[in-house]
Amino acid sequence: MAKKKSAPTPCELGGPELLPLEVRVRQSEVATFTIHVCRTNAEVSASLQAIPNGAVQQLFVTSGQAMSTADLPALPPGRYALFWSILTAATPWQTRADLVVAGTTRFLRRKSSASGHPVNMGFLLIEVV
Repeated sequence: MAKKKSAPTPCELGGPELLPLEVRVRQSEVATFTIHVCRTNAEVSASLQAIPNGAVQQLFVTSGQAMSTADLPALPPGRYALFWSILTAATPWQTRADLVVAGTTRFLRRKSSASGHPVNMGFLLIEVV
């Protein structure tokens, strides 16, 4: 008898990975950044900083939540760095980070303890026009 396959976790959903270095966002568009943590607890933080030397704006710091999310604040035109880190409590773990702009996923990255490069932090450049 074949082994029944388990349902995918939220970290496995969302379609294929989209890994641009930079995403362009119009001032009028709503951009939402979300991190999913699956199969373990974690501390998650995400921040935004104007390039080259703007003040850091904390988007969220959470602990033990399966999903952390925030809309980016209204931003003047310019370039920004969105950066995040995820400290997992145990293995196995999975994560998914995504940026949705005006209802369309523009960035999606998955990580897991089983991957060849399981470093759980990242950054994305955002250009507001």
